[in-house]
Amino acid sequence: MLTAVLTSDNHLGAYYARFRPDRLEERRRTLQRAFTQVVDAALERRADLFLHAGDLSDRPDPRNAERAVVAEQVRRLLDAGVPVCAIAGNHDSPRSYGYDGGTLPHKELEALGAIHLLEGRGKLLKTTIRVRNHTICVWGMSHDPNLAPASCPLERVVAEHSRSGDLDLVLLHHGVEEWTPPFVREKEAVLSRAHLEQLQTDAIGVGHLHAHNATRLHSGAMLMNPGATEHMNFGDEHLECGFYVLHWDGRQVEAEYIRLTPQPMRTLAVKVTERSEQNPEELLPWLMGQIQAISDPRQLLRLRLQGRVRDTHMPHLPLGDLQARGSEQNFHCELETSGLVFYNALADLPLGYGVSFDAGEELQNVAAAVLALYADDPTEQEICRLAAERLAADYSHLTGGAR
Repeated sequence: MLTAVLTSDNHLGAYYARFRPDRLEERRRTLQRAFTQVVDAALERRADLFLHAGDLSDRPDPRNAERAVVAEQVRRLLDAGVPVCAIAGNHDSPRSYGYDGGTLPHKELEALGAIHLLEGRGKLLKTTIRVRNHTICVWGMSHDPNLAPASCPLERVVAEHSRSGDLDLVLLHHGVEEWTPPFVREKEAVLSRAHLEQLQTDAIGVGHLHAHNATRLHSGAMLMNPGATEHMNFGDEHLECGFYVLHWDGRQVEAEYIRLTPQPMRTLAVKVTERSEQNPEELLPWLMGQIQAISDPRQLLRLRLQGRVRDTHMPHLPLGDLQARGSEQNFHCELETSGLVFYNALADLPLGYGVSFDAGEELQNVAAAVLALYADDPTEQEICRLAAERLAADYSHLTGGAR
């Protein structure tokens, strides 16, 4: 029985623009710990091979802190006699030769003989490894950002693959047709099921999508997408995080998914319209209570405010205070207000049902609506009545009526 660990999308060094500097560094250490846990598992299970399917780092020019962590973990694997095979993803490979000379950050580890790097774009490359009297052939093709949207990265290279060795493996970094949302398939190259079936291999490890998935192809190959090892952004919060362990018994590969515990991440969506209209002075205390009820010192919280609030009630909804309270009670709080509308009552009047083609009649409708709005304030009603009379007189003058 041979065992291999497959991981991808660790995104080491990811940058979060709205984080405090100290929290940003702590968040990056969380990403590093997730990758370290994958290596821990490989060593605990005495893995024979460590496979990486791209996006080890979040940028093609990782910081020294991330380089040091990767070097330390690769050193641990090498000391245990575990070979490392890797490809580059869309995040950790330069998009052009003008960016950092077009050089992958993995190259320094390859130059030291620490990893087997399969960096070919638009070409399947192969490395052969001897493990416990078995010959393992690992094929790989790094992500190519220049492919046409909706095309398949394997279309022109699938013929380059020919099964060899006792165990044959393929590493790729693109979305998979059946697992990629339609709106994404329209924007980028995606691996088609038909071309994946043409690869006469034992297992295919694919990076890129953050939701893990696995299936047995008709060809018998095990197709696996390990997903991310940590929640990267809001939207990932409901996804499981982890990696795959591959077991080969000499006939076929089986996949075992190992879950990791990510940093807590949550979205709190709050509709404020009714509360703001009925008790605007209670709006802030109520929202503070909503935040406190679900807060966690380790949690990444997104507070999503939705609804309509009168501009006169804006003082009862100090967004800065909400942001501060959320950040005090959580690791980080992000305030989202795209669904929040502040409106002016006079400029947002209901005009009744239907539309009159008589402009004078519409002016009367508006005046009536304004008067109804201030039904409990005689002073405001008198001001509105005088304004309505002046508007009616001016309209009559403009249209040739009596002044």
